Amino acid sequence: QRRVVVLGLEVDVGREGDVAYVAMEWIEGQTLRSLMGASHLPMRRIVELAAQVADGLAKAHAAGIVHRDIKPENVMVS
Repeated sequence: QRRVVVLGLEVDVGREGDVAYVAMEWIEGQTLRSLMGASHLPMRRIVELAAQVADGLAKAHAAGIVHRDIKPENVMVS
């Protein structure tokens, strides 16, 4: 088992017998998809969220990490 940090989140990676696992810390909040479906978001909030996602991706890319499945279901808003 080892602990790594992915975009500021603690992640445990390990193996138990024949089963490999990845366990990430729980983040309170909701997905961007559920936020989008719950109400009409003001343009200012949309731009703020987009800028935060872009900043996170830029930091990941600078660290050599490529997120291959960026979508509203994979963005947590707290």
